[in-house]
Amino acid sequence: MRQAGRYLPEYRKVRSQQNSFLDLCFNPEKVCEVTLQPIKRFDLDFAIIFSDILVIPYAGGMKVDFIEKKGPILSGEFNNFEVAKLQKIYDGISLTRKDLPKNKPLIGFSGGVFTLLTYIITKGKVTGKEDLLIANIKNNKKKYQLLAQKIEKAVIDHLIMQIKSGVNIIKIFDSWAGLVRDDSLFDEFVVGPAVRIRNKLKELYPNIPIMFFPRNIGKKYREFVQKVRPDVITIDYNTDLKWAKSNIADNIILQGNLNPDTLLGSKSEIAASVRKIENTLGKGRYIFNLGHGILPQTPIDNVEYMLEVLRNG
Repeated sequence: MRQAGRYLPEYRKVRSQQNSFLDLCFNPEKVCEVTLQPIKRFDLDFAIIFSDILVIPYAGGMKVDFIEKKGPILSGEFNNFEVAKLQKIYDGISLTRKDLPKNKPLIGFSGGVFTLLTYIITKGKVTGKEDLLIANIKNNKKKYQLLAQKIEKAVIDHLIMQIKSGVNIIKIFDSWAGLVRDDSLFDEFVVGPAVRIRNKLKELYPNIPIMFFPRNIGKKYREFVQKVRPDVITIDYNTDLKWAKSNIADNIILQGNLNPDTLLGSKSEIAASVRKIENTLGKGRYIFNLGHGILPQTPIDNVEYMLEVLRNG
């Protein structure tokens, strides 16, 4: 769940003052302001730094544009990742950590290797080309193995810099992981990079919790958790909660998985959905969250009501 975004009028005001979305991501003062907006409005338990997963292709030499109602468009090739190109993001993290209440952890994040690979290969046009993408990877495996290795190193470097700048938790969003149905491809491009990223960060920063969100991987969540050993696994809203509770190890914290569409419905629907999740998972090691990003048209009253139901039991 990206906490700040178009559903908040205070965010829309800040965004309107910037020439582009990336201009906002690279403005440390505005990043701090926007990151804190949901904390000030809702008093949430965590803050997640305002940024985007596609800053990695940008720092790898690609041109990245965000087109209104069309999404991201990438051009050029991913070559040498330059972490210095993202310094303003790290400055924004430092400012935010300074202004954020000490009892609120700050989450830093990156895209997963496979998800970044999909955007780089398709130049941002993933939807509608999923089968062609997978066939392309299978037919050019050596080429994309090398590209995935470069992306993996960039992800690690980016996450290390975020930790050095003040984040307390790391999250890796592998939003397109569910496209990989082939077991060997899944192991090679989703699980393998996640294991290496997790192990490297734990080697350097053993006390930093690491969260993973490999979206829409279904029953492969069990394999993912067994091999990657995250501190927290986020489950999407298509994952059955009872299955997750039975099949994911007790020492792993679950996060998720309210359908964002629920927040467009009635208050009775919101309350019923929240209580269903609480009744299934609320007594264990669990973080309540959405099962994907909050929708721009979400009424703020419904977000406030959801939190009221949670807090009042």
